[in-house]
Amino acid sequence: MSDSLVSVGDDGVLVAAGVAGTPDDAQVLRWYPALDHDLADPADRAVTPGDGRVAQVARTHALLLSQPWWSWGAETGANEHGVVVVRTPAAVKARVRGGDALGSRDLVRLALERGADRREAAEHLVTLLEEHGQGGDGRGEAGTAYVVADREGATVVETAGRAHATAEVDGTRALSGGLTIPDFAAAHADRRAERRLLVTQRRTRGEAYLATLGEGADGAGADPVGRLTTALRDHGPKSRGLGPHYRRRAGAVGGACMHAGGLLSSTQTVSAWVSDLRGPAGLHWATGTSTPCTSVFVPLRVDDPAPLDPVDPPLGQEYDGRYLWWRHERLHRLALRDPERALPVVTQVRDRLEADWRAAPPTTDEALALGDAWRDDLVDHLTVMTEMQLGDTRPVRVAAQWRRWNRDAGLGA
Repeated sequence: MSDSLVSVGDDGVLVAAGVAGTPDDAQVLRWYPALDHDLADPADRAVTPGDGRVAQVARTHALLLSQPWWSWGAETGANEHGVVVVRTPAAVKARVRGGDALGSRDLVRLALERGADRREAAEHLVTLLEEHGQGGDGRGEAGTAYVVADREGATVVETAGRAHATAEVDGTRALSGGLTIPDFAAAHADRRAERRLLVTQRRTRGEAYLATLGEGADGAGADPVGRLTTALRDHGPKSRGLGPHYRRRAGAVGGACMHAGGLLSSTQTVSAWVSDLRGPAGLHWATGTSTPCTSVFVPLRVDDPAPLDPVDPPLGQEYDGRYLWWRHERLHRLALRDPERALPVVTQVRDRLEADWRAAPPTTDEALALGDAWRDDLVDHLTVMTEMQLGDTRPVRVAAQWRRWNRDAGLGA
């Protein structure tokens, strides 16, 4: 259950995505160089996913990817030609096929490696889907809606198993766990699952934000990237104040910014991404961290790699302060104990930082350093506040779940 927003206007293309996962589904931002492959060499004829079942191509493009700790593929990403691909799981009636099926995240990366524009990337995605099927990454996803975009426009590719349909985006589109191409949805959508996942409510929230992209705040002029980051921080219609509203079965899943804490499912937003394709060189904004309401969006460029995290030891499901995602968990898990008091402290400096960065984007290195300093100061400040006045205002069962997740991750109290 994730969310994607896309806008195609006279001034260019914007894409945003919030990625869902479990409380320990750590993410990493990675750059990969363009590579030439010797297809006559048996060792260079096949691609990593699927144990060599996917044939390699002569050249793969340079990439910037947001990846789960366990996946070769990606949740979202961009390549050197300004192509962006984001994925949103969709509730469909098709069953997951194992065997030689590819994971939907693998299809994201493969499309970006091979496509020099959105049409070529979408064509590669569909060809690989037809050949291998979908759902082989063990995550139980037979249906996915992909947004494939470049500076000229955006294409939606919706899938159910090997079946698929494509549509060009004319204006805006919001995807929130369901199919949106009418005839394809009529044949393949799982309406009962859509109701359970609040698909219509979430899509309506996203459409409302997209409808206001051209409007300035308080007469200050339009800031569509800022508006999209606000959309990704939305907690839904039942939230009170700044904090999320927890449902007994599913947790806080009413908006794009989700928080774990349900009896039947514990889904939360584990990373967020906005691509601004309005200029000649695409600029991307990503958190690389969970829960956008507690995160800062950092400017990233495909052609300007920055050292983010170590490659070895590999990222995992336990706290490791060498990784950005886990460093942020100290702040996230502290702030969400009492969001009504903590989140105003989080947003006070963060919003000013982001507004300055959008006006004059710094290098990624500079933004990461400032983000870490901001995060460390907040952890210290909120720790003092906790000792003096902050309690745990979440429902008792939610607080108990988080104590267990903190213990499992090695984060203690």
